[in-house]
Amino acid sequence: MLSLKQYFTAAGFEIPHCDIKIVRHVDGRDDSYNIDDIIKANAFDYFQAEQDYVKKTSKKGPFHDCKAIISFIKTTGKFAKFKGVYLVKEHRSFTDNDRQRAPNILKNNLNNSVFWYDLEEQHEFRELKDRLIIEFTNPQSWCLIMDVPIFEIRPIEPEILFPGFQDLILTWDQLKAICKNPLVHKEYSTALKSTAGIYRIIDHLDGAAYIGSASGLEGLWQRWSEYAQTGHGDNEELKERNPKDFQWSIIRTLSGAMSRSEVRKIEKIEKDKHGSKVHGINNN
Repeated sequence: MLSLKQYFTAAGFEIPHCDIKIVRHVDGRDDSYNIDDIIKANAFDYFQAEQDYVKKTSKKGPFHDCKAIISFIKTTGKFAKFKGVYLVKEHRSFTDNDRQRAPNILKNNLNNSVFWYDLEEQHEFRELKDRLIIEFTNPQSWCLIMDVPIFEIRPIEPEILFPGFQDLILTWDQLKAICKNPLVHKEYSTALKSTAGIYRIIDHLDGAAYIGSASGLEGLWQRWSEYAQTGHGDNEELKERNPKDFQWSIIRTLSGAMSRSEVRKIEKIEKDKHGSKVHGINNN
């Protein structure tokens, strides 16, 4: 079984294992605070940066003797989900200024704050957030130097589910999100690459329609990727319009084996049926 620190070393994180602490944040005693509420209030970074003594006799804070922390949030039992990787840049005393700038959700829980840590999140690991699950081997503690086993890495959930060709309706923001992350939206990329087709763009500003077609090796995926980048796909008729008002849908799927000329004949028929040359955006 791969351990947590071994996993991050394999992923290119070069801090020695002895300089990494694994942190599991839990809710406050007697419901003094709730971690999920702190995260929703965008106060987690502050919450993690202010700390008390490890022990009153030690005069040290929990992150004094490490160069990085890997942070988790307790879920159920001894399991915890990944929050982020942070370099520990420096530490200093907690000040009145720190107290004054505290998020409202934390202002009543700063009586024991002694240290402030400058923590720098390593953004290249953000895709693991809420997906990487560990088994926290010492549930009585919240901060460990010892390594822990990885329980699971959950698959990335697609932001936008593929509803099928006939029910597909996309805004420009949705189209950009899909084309930017094809591995996450594998159903979309696989389906759109598998077929040629006739598509429709509606401008919600005036209701005008544009009918277009896609063929070739990657079919609709290739053509719609161009729209995702520019909004207009190099169509002169669309360049003067705002793609934020556009809606993409599919009129017909066609065999990828069809020639470009065959696809264009069907495109012309759909333009006539929809009146997109007379009342819409098409000019040919």
